[in-house]
Amino acid sequence: MFHMATFAKAASGWSTVLLLRLLACQAHLHLHPTGSYCGTLDDQAPAHLDFISYDRLHIGISVGGVKVSCQNQKFQWNATTGEIIIMSTGAEAAPCTMSELVVAVKYDSSSNVISVSAMGHDTRLTQQLCHTSSPVVSPAAHTKSQRHKDSSGFGNAYQDEKLIRLPRLNIDPKSVITQGCSHAGDFAHQFHIAFSSLVSGACVFSGQPYHCAVTRFARDYLVPQTNASGVPRCEGCPDDMTLLYDHCKNHPQFVDVGVLPDYVRRSCGQNPIVHKDCIDDPKNLYSARAFLFEPTHDRCYLKGAVANAANLYGQLLQNPENQIKFVNDQPFPHTLPHNDTPYFNHSDPAGYDGPGECLRWVYAPKFGYDSLKWAVDYKKENLFKFNQSEFVDDWGVGLQDEGEIYIPDACKPGEASKRCKLVFGLGFDDNFARYAESNDIVIVAMHVGGHVDRSRFPNACEIQRGLSDVYGQLGSDYSWQSGYHMRTGGRILRRLMGLEGSDTPIVVV
Repeated sequence: MFHMATFAKAASGWSTVLLLRLLACQAHLHLHPTGSYCGTLDDQAPAHLDFISYDRLHIGISVGGVKVSCQNQKFQWNATTGEIIIMSTGAEAAPCTMSELVVAVKYDSSSNVISVSAMGHDTRLTQQLCHTSSPVVSPAAHTKSQRHKDSSGFGNAYQDEKLIRLPRLNIDPKSVITQGCSHAGDFAHQFHIAFSSLVSGACVFSGQPYHCAVTRFARDYLVPQTNASGVPRCEGCPDDMTLLYDHCKNHPQFVDVGVLPDYVRRSCGQNPIVHKDCIDDPKNLYSARAFLFEPTHDRCYLKGAVANAANLYGQLLQNPENQIKFVNDQPFPHTLPHNDTPYFNHSDPAGYDGPGECLRWVYAPKFGYDSLKWAVDYKKENLFKFNQSEFVDDWGVGLQDEGEIYIPDACKPGEASKRCKLVFGLGFDDNFARYAESNDIVIVAMHVGGHVDRSRFPNACEIQRGLSDVYGQLGSDYSWQSGYHMRTGGRILRRLMGLEGSDTPIVVV
């Protein structure tokens, strides 16, 4: 039973900022249209709009025998008039912009209602858990996935807005690292732990410990579990109760780091492993290396949050002092610093090269690599968009159908291809890519920020914002290899490393 006295005691310790964070998943819904809005036209034909980002939506309308279904449609919202303007983005967008089908769409932020007028029929759509099923493959992704059957060759695929089919490359299997900052840092650390047979290191710029977000510790406060909870699954919590959102980032002093390795070592079963696609044998981590960055003025990951992730690594690696570099003395705010990033409350560039500092550590001579060469301008013609859709098996979990990859000249498939390093993350960072050409490093980016089916995942507020699942909002196996985002990343790496499929040239699809 939930006692108000317990709640009052917990609330008394919260700052206004933390209360706002706790309510963010619910409160932001009425500032602008987001999530799913459903209704019927003249009480007959169904209609729904799914807002998947601040400027993208899905439309589904059936009226007068005409069905309109548009995926990933670009729009603009006029906050003054409430008008939602559907933008034309090519042939696939045409049905959504024909005036006889959609006359007007308006959003009333005060009532959180959308008014739609289509073919002379009017309706008001309300925000709810619309029971619409996600397609196995999005229409756009299906079209793109078929093109490679009749296409070959490649030019500047990125600037031409063409996709390539992700090739098999000559990758040094001991060179694969993950990188990311904030939620992407959480994911980089999470992916490294779960896929330690494929990944040998990580660059974590502001990241919380593996599986920490859903783990209850003795000092944790509990709150009621609702559809607005940012932590829909809590290990060790009573029924109908859950943890404070971001408790590992905002209350790092609550975290008992000593218990965290237990989940890594035991959650999949022991002697034998009983769960498929779970966590690789943690013995793979004995020889791993890690770079962790905790800026002194980070207000998202409070002092000690990243230190806890470093301490978790310290219990899993064989020689932590030699394998872990933990930087916690740089006066930056919450950021992945580049050379031109100023210190907190300053305007001049600080000259701290975060990507370079990390790469010099994980690819240091003591780990068997040549000294890292200086960064150079990367070649735009070597940056490609790849068809991510072939690795995605569910279009309601916030994944896009395109990813990005930078392939240096020396690493392109062919007889003369060199053995190259591989850096994997969420989103493309050109400051990492500046080291790619001179050091034979392939940079690959998986893209999140796609459609989220809120009828199946009502708590997926972070996924709706375009972030990765590091809170269990898509399932209890979110941190295992079987998690929706995790398994997609695993398939991408296996393709690149030649562990799946045959040799594949760069082919435009």
